[in-house]
Amino acid sequence: MDYSKIKNYSEDKIKDIDLSLQNKAFKNLLSNYSINKKRVALFNMPLIDPEKIRPELVLDRGYTLYPPLGPLYIRSAIEQNTDWTVKLYDFQLAILRNAGQKKQYDLETLVDGIDFEFDAYLFSCMFSTSRSL
Repeated sequence: MDYSKIKNYSEDKIKDIDLSLQNKAFKNLLSNYSINKKRVALFNMPLIDPEKIRPELVLDRGYTLYPPLGPLYIRSAIEQNTDWTVKLYDFQLAILRNAGQKKQYDLETLVDGIDFEFDAYLFSCMFSTSRSL
């Protein structure tokens, strides 16, 4: 990959970075916690408020749905570099699927269906730049 096209990317900026101290600090932090299962739950949070979903639009394919690339990259990196397993919970997909199947699609219902036997919980939150805050 040609990283030179990435804005502000420079090999000079990263060549002298020593990550060993950060790795040591991270290992020290983790040593304070009991890690038994080596399982990670990775949550892709919804882009649309579930209360604003209109099931009839779901059936008419009125909502866009893209693969959660960020969480998929994170899952891949964890699985390739550790012996941990990762379970991805895509709330955006689950909400649209349940709404289209006329099932409950509120967050509380979706969270109730999660197995909470994990050692780590990661949350991915996308935001829209098209909305004023």
